[in-house]
Amino acid sequence: MYEISKRLSVSANFQLKSGRPFTSPVKRTYYYGDSLISSGGVVVPYYAGRNKDRMPLYHRLDLSVTWKSKEKPNRRFHNELVLSVFDVYNRTNPISIYFKPDEDNENITHAYKQNFLGFMPSVSWNFSF
Repeated sequence: MYEISKRLSVSANFQLKSGRPFTSPVKRTYYYGDSLISSGGVVVPYYAGRNKDRMPLYHRLDLSVTWKSKEKPNRRFHNELVLSVFDVYNRTNPISIYFKPDEDNENITHAYKQNFLGFMPSVSWNFSF
């Protein structure tokens, strides 16, 4: 955080997180119920070991600019305007990976990533009295 003047300040926040470990299925061992998934059968996955896979690296840069109102001695109301940007370089960081069988071919399983937001600007008005 850097204060340019009494009324104007800027800040930056960089986050870097190593990918957390997770357990992914190696194969499907058997079906419980009907063999067709679409008609109510349940696939039972086989896991070879715990936490053998890792999520991708997570990183992002957040920036903000804060403008404060003039301070007057008898004024009980103070406010500030904050302009900020979450994830400046728009990296789509995955937060979850899940596995789903193919609807057309039940012998194929796809891995899907659920991504976190990405570039997001915001405006805040903070006040105190």
